[in-house]
Amino acid sequence: MAAAAGGPCVRSSRELWTILLGRSALRELSQIEAELNKYWQRLLEGLSYYKPPSSSSAERVKANKDVASPLKELGLRISKFLGLDEEQSVQLLQCYLQEDYRGTRDALKTVLQDERQSQALTLKIADYYYEERTCILRCVLHLLTYFQDERHPYRAEYADCVDKLEKELVLKYRQQFEELYRMEAPTWETHGNLMTERQVSRWFVQCLREQSMLLEIIFLYYAYFEMSPNDLLILTKMFKDQGFGSRQTNRHLVDETMDPFVDRIGYFSALILVEGMDIESLHKCALDDRRELHQFAQDGLVCQDMDRVMLTLGDIPHHAPVLLAWALLRHTLNPEETSSVVRKIGGTAIQLNVFQYLTRLLRSLASGGNDCTTSTACMCVYGLLSFALTSLELHTLGNQQDVIDTACEVLADPSLPELFWGTEPTSGLGIILDSVCGMFPHLLSPLLQLLRALVSGKSTAKKLLHSPGFD
Repeated sequence: MAAAAGGPCVRSSRELWTILLGRSALRELSQIEAELNKYWQRLLEGLSYYKPPSSSSAERVKANKDVASPLKELGLRISKFLGLDEEQSVQLLQCYLQEDYRGTRDALKTVLQDERQSQALTLKIADYYYEERTCILRCVLHLLTYFQDERHPYRAEYADCVDKLEKELVLKYRQQFEELYRMEAPTWETHGNLMTERQVSRWFVQCLREQSMLLEIIFLYYAYFEMSPNDLLILTKMFKDQGFGSRQTNRHLVDETMDPFVDRIGYFSALILVEGMDIESLHKCALDDRRELHQFAQDGLVCQDMDRVMLTLGDIPHHAPVLLAWALLRHTLNPEETSSVVRKIGGTAIQLNVFQYLTRLLRSLASGGNDCTTSTACMCVYGLLSFALTSLELHTLGNQQDVIDTACEVLADPSLPELFWGTEPTSGLGIILDSVCGMFPHLLSPLLQLLRALVSGKSTAKKLLHSPGFD
């Protein structure tokens, strides 16, 4: 359909996504590198790659003699409907005709001349546009998933691309997240008669999906790159102000079908903050008695600001793991100075049923989405749970069955049972195993539940059989 498209078009983001998935003819390392070199700036820009309409862009479209007049006219209508730059709207139309349109050139002429058919085409292009936006984010997620995976054939090429993205990615994506949750919904007055109630709802679902994906990218990013204390403070304030996803500018549009998206925004908000506190490093510093090496030990002012913010949290479940993680951090780094603050923050986390929340979070992520994201979330929660069990008395953590449920959900990740068997049995999850062993034979089900989770394959089964109490 290239002829109907009115000339060559800007390449779509879906095309890169197809290449990265290995579904294209381009599979040589040099070809992958070349494609990433062409696209990396678009990936860095993220959703900001798409610009708002402007009179100068509209004039350039009208003056462009390489595009047929009917396509220009439709492109300008698409621009109004999507709130998209006029030139990009024409390019989007061209890409759609190139990739997805199944009719002939003559059929396209008929469509463009018929109002109802051109409206139907506009709605299809809106879906195509939403997919294009999503594909940009999918590509970045894909790069972050595999750029350190030695088993992936394009690891080196992905790593080079991530190196280019690294410095500015989070700042840009954080700004885009803020713009999305503050964005006013389109109306028929601003976007034309095609912007019906159904289309507004469709727009808002896309808005929520994009917010969730942006946060997922930020979460994966911080699993690999350290978050500064000041960035943690900024993110904490931002997530607090927008209610961990619940205070959308367009919350009046939220219906029950959108709840999973809103929940997912909250889950990633919480995970980002817990990951940013670097609990795994904190645990190691505590074990080595080198607490001063943890980055938060060097920044007392930010810690005090964080204390003040944390004391205002506690009214929604998404706050629970953040409060628990911060209580552990402050208890470890400044036990004398912060005892009353730590008790209050930690107590609030327990009152919010933090372990029930963590179990729901992990089950939700495991039910669909990126396996790497789920695995990274399991690792994040594993670190938090292990340090909580090591640092605090088990009976202070609330209902023990809730702790067991979270432990089992964490251990559903295939790599973590191996990690468990490589750690000291008197620390971390070993404490909960010791506790349920102590319940036997009066209570059998908690022990069986945990043992089942600890066996992920033959090697872990052998370790279980050779562990103390089974010899």
